[in-house]
Amino acid sequence: MLAQCRRVAEILRAGADPDDATAYRQWVRRVALRICEASCPGEVPDPAGNRAGDGDRELLDRLMAALS
Repeated sequence: MLAQCRRVAEILRAGADPDDATAYRQWVRRVALRICEASCPGEVPDPAGNRAGDGDRELLDRLMAALS
């Protein structure tokens, strides 16, 4: 998955409008965060209101790094 995200990032850099590329990355992060939150519904939210666990946050960080 991360390799595919890196490929998407290359495609975005090559031809997408920078604002569209940013919007896409934000959308992917929101979708991934919702999936992570659904996997741990009883967890207490962090200060930003996210309920993703530490492992999920690490995955989200790696996902966003791959899309950068």
